[in-house]
Amino acid sequence: MAQRHILAGLIKWMDREPWHDRFLETMAEHTEEACEEAGIAVPDIAEVLGQTEAMTVWGAVFEDFLTRPYDDEGGTIVDDYLKRRGCKETLPTRRYMEAVRDSVMSVYEVSGIVPGESFLARDLIRGGDCIRVSERSATKMLKPWDRIATRIVEVNGKTMMTGGTLVLGPDAADDLIEYFSSAPGVLRQTIHEVADGDNRDLLDGLDLDAAINDSVVLGMSSEAFTAAWLGESLHRALHPPQVVNHDGDPIEFQTVRYPLVAGAADVARQRLGAHPDLREEGETFWNWIAPPGSPLLGQGSTQTFTTTLSDGAPVLGNIEVKDDAVLLHVNSQARVERGQTLLGALLGELAGAPSVAATAADSAKAKNAAAKGDVFSEPERIDAVWAYLDQHYHSVLDQPLARLDNETPRAAAQTPHGRAKLAAWLKYLENQTAANPDRALQYNFGWMWTELGVAELRA
Repeated sequence: MAQRHILAGLIKWMDREPWHDRFLETMAEHTEEACEEAGIAVPDIAEVLGQTEAMTVWGAVFEDFLTRPYDDEGGTIVDDYLKRRGCKETLPTRRYMEAVRDSVMSVYEVSGIVPGESFLARDLIRGGDCIRVSERSATKMLKPWDRIATRIVEVNGKTMMTGGTLVLGPDAADDLIEYFSSAPGVLRQTIHEVADGDNRDLLDGLDLDAAINDSVVLGMSSEAFTAAWLGESLHRALHPPQVVNHDGDPIEFQTVRYPLVAGAADVARQRLGAHPDLREEGETFWNWIAPPGSPLLGQGSTQTFTTTLSDGAPVLGNIEVKDDAVLLHVNSQARVERGQTLLGALLGELAGAPSVAATAADSAKAKNAAAKGDVFSEPERIDAVWAYLDQHYHSVLDQPLARLDNETPRAAAQTPHGRAKLAAWLKYLENQTAANPDRALQYNFGWMWTELGVAELRA
């Protein structure tokens, strides 16, 4: 990513008139609508999002400003600066300024990351093959399947992205792709409608398809990218989502371990198998389900994390019986307490006092438990959480999902349109999981691509 000091002279030149006022006008075009919808003033962006994000906005606006020509000044601010001060800059810097001046922003999908070196970028608006982009610092932060709004330029034979890069959330990226997929056609139609009879001859011999292509529209609409990113970022900051389970409890992945007395495993399995709220999935594994008629409370603006069986029964947790212990995997503190009531009564004299393994989702609790010696080793903790997630995502394959037009993943895999939506959904899951700092929650979705028959779409 280009460092800001490379353009230090150009940034200082922007303090001159008329460039200063024109930059402020450009800033307003990029930010005012999103800020108005969020109910804040433009100067409050830094307070709401933080200084780093505010500078991200500034960088995107600044690079768009470098591309804007003004007839009365004989071109862009880059042209004016290079004409008057270009001799003070190195040749690589001048070429970089010219490359940014002639660039357009687009939406790219990130893959093939080589940390500290490069990544692959696929243009989701203009199409074409993936291109390898040389990049150091950003590759240490980018995740597979990130979708970014950026300018990719070639300077001295090296392909790079510019500094004004926006990492888009899924909704902002989808909205931008949908908007730009129809924008060239809408613009051509508008030109035909505006041209009256007297001016119709101006269109004679003009190839509008060639004159108004994706790149032309992208160059005319850079503020759309900033507005989409800023609107999504402000909404997320001002209205943070709460993730709950179907009981309405905050998500906390936890495992309760009951140590068994010697030789008690067979009796424990018999007792578990006889309970009406436990569905046996194998000789050593049970699903703990909600009793029939139990209300499901997750609702409103929350994001609900739920697992159900094929008959729709909500799964409250999973139980494993090992030779020396019974493990209960649940996703909330409330279910820890309910599960202990259930298993305490069932196991009785077969088991000792339970211990709870908290995940990093509740670091304070995890540290306190570790101090008392009540948590498993890190590999055991990861295995416990992944066992729960395995069960969850296996059940999700047979559940209708809004992201798949209310089809199940298995049904979506049967049509070309569904397979495309399915690949996008799986990329979203992988992308969001990769961002989680807790290793136990960095789940591997590779088996889902294979089981659904869409592994070839992962590239």
